[in-house]
Amino acid sequence: MAVATERMEGQPSRALGMLQGNSRMGDEGADILQERMVGILTTIHFTLQSERVATISEANGRSALYLTAVSACLVALGFIAPSTALGSGFYLVVFILFAVLTIVGIITFARVVQSGLEDMISARGIARIRRFYAEVAPGIERWFVLPVQDEIRALHDEIGGGSRFQTLLTTASMVAVVTCALVGVLTSIAAFSLCGLPLAIAAIIGLAGFGVSGWLHYRYQVRAWREALAALMRA
Repeated sequence: MAVATERMEGQPSRALGMLQGNSRMGDEGADILQERMVGILTTIHFTLQSERVATISEANGRSALYLTAVSACLVALGFIAPSTALGSGFYLVVFILFAVLTIVGIITFARVVQSGLEDMISARGIARIRRFYAEVAPGIERWFVLPVQDEIRALHDEIGGGSRFQTLLTTASMVAVVTCALVGVLTSIAAFSLCGLPLAIAAIIGLAGFGVSGWLHYRYQVRAWREALAALMRA
């Protein structure tokens, strides 16, 4: 990452190069070109900011819909339990409902991870435009909250300082925890009802299912972020 950052910092500014290269046309022509570039990048800046709002709204909407479905199923099971006397029929209904919710949870998790990556790409685009603003208006960077000379550092500041534990604080991780809990319940029910194992052993198997599922979700999210950051640094 450090090598990629040094390579990005060592590149000459294309924006300033275009402005300096066109200074031969006269101050008026250079001013017109600068105004056009500022206008275009300001529009792109607004578009990227709108895309960030859209991705965050989609992630929140999907997560809320998923959690609502899980809550509704739990309420439904509360009404079903008395009529089935917690017999085999109840476990069958729980197994079917939780299996469906697990599939929905995995789909929601994957899409929320994608939304996070899309937001990160938009944030990187905004960081590059912020750097352009600082180049065409020297001295303005002191009014910016985030740094302008290092896009990777600015990106890390926007996503939580680049901590290795930041992945655990995302919306996708919240969805993953709920999905992993459903996986743990499914494995416990399968071990207790289908295999006839004692309740204590079934609970241990459920905890193991929760842990394995959580590790798989975590590895998927970390790998997705690493691949996205590597692709951005190569761009």
